[in-house]
Amino acid sequence: MSGLVSPAVFWKNGVLQNLTDGTTDAKGYSIAQVGSDVYVAGAENLVAKYWKNGVAVNLTDGTTQSEAFSIAIKGNDIYVAGYEGNNARYWKNGVSLSFSDGGTNGVAVDIIVK
Repeated sequence: MSGLVSPAVFWKNGVLQNLTDGTTDAKGYSIAQVGSDVYVAGAENLVAKYWKNGVAVNLTDGTTQSEAFSIAIKGNDIYVAGYEGNNARYWKNGVSLSFSDGGTNGVAVDIIVK
């Protein structure tokens, strides 16, 4: 491995928006917009997180590999789906809830809130 890292980014109206500074490996997997607020679910250094208007919110503490793959907003609630360790998880307003018991690998890749 060459030590290359990739920043998390998105494009708004054709203009690149950096979510990270490129010094650590990061990914953005899902994007949602509510009014003028833009939310991106992803991970940085295998810490699940989301960004709201470019400001990072960690969902995990980095002790276990994790990523966030999908984000949905309903009212004032923010829902994120992903995994932590072997557990498929979703987070509601930053509170982690498990879909699985960790006995086998589990990953939640999408979330829809009605």
